Amino acid sequence: MTLLLFLKYATLSYMRKNLQLKYPIVLVHGLGAFGRMGPFEYFYKIPAWLRKNQNRFHVVNLSFWHSINHRAEELSKAMENIFPGEKVNLIGHSMGGLDARLFTSRFDLGTRVASVTTIGTPNRGTAIVDHFLELFLNDVMDKTESLAKKLHMSHQGFREVGKKNFDAYFSKTITDVPGVAYFSATSVIPTPVLLNSLPMFWITHPILKHYEGDNDGFVSEQSARWGTHICTYRGDHYAQIGQILGRSKLKHLNFFGEIIARLNKEGL
Repeated sequence: MTLLLFLKYATLSYMRKNLQLKYPIVLVHGLGAFGRMGPFEYFYKIPAWLRKNQNRFHVVNLSFWHSINHRAEELSKAMENIFPGEKVNLIGHSMGGLDARLFTSRFDLGTRVASVTTIGTPNRGTAIVDHFLELFLNDVMDKTESLAKKLHMSHQGFREVGKKNFDAYFSKTITDVPGVAYFSATSVIPTPVLLNSLPMFWITHPILKHYEGDNDGFVSEQSARWGTHICTYRGDHYAQIGQILGRSKLKHLNFFGEIIARLNKEGL
């Protein structure tokens, strides 16, 4: 019995070490949200999980609704005061992954950024945005852009992640930086979709599947892959970060743990 307890303790200690990174972590949230707003955590329970595994981390708060360029500049300013003088591991969900990639490439931060990991990120754009822009959103956004600007926001970010717009511009401007390790992870919604995703994805999933194949309701697996792909789980776009309130069949802390374990394995 004593030997079994020792082996169990040794195994748990080893696993804990595998989940502690060499460099601190900066979490970058997606469009339409904040990193934290009052009691609401974008990365649900992940900060507490990181703390438990003795990781240093910071969750940024970028503009709720703005362009990739604008948010990347905000990330740049924030990074001046986040773990100054240290390398960091950037982990971005959804458009946050593009913010992290653009920030790293624009400022050529191979000496400051150890790795960029994108989670459910439209690294090659997403056709679902093109589809809804063509149907009705272009007119709506044109008419409300002036109001958005008065509120210090912009619809441009949403438009930018459309596949056509992304292919025309960002595919050429967001480039990988030598010395920075790039990783990705994502999920796809299994069938039946109605039982495995939030209602908001019941319409978008089949449309996107028609254009790009398996997807999380907003981003296809093919578009989400970038650099070394770590894993693809089963669940929707928001299940990747534990929303809504972790009520999903996708065990998001296990998902996140697999990502952190891989970064640890790479010495990051």
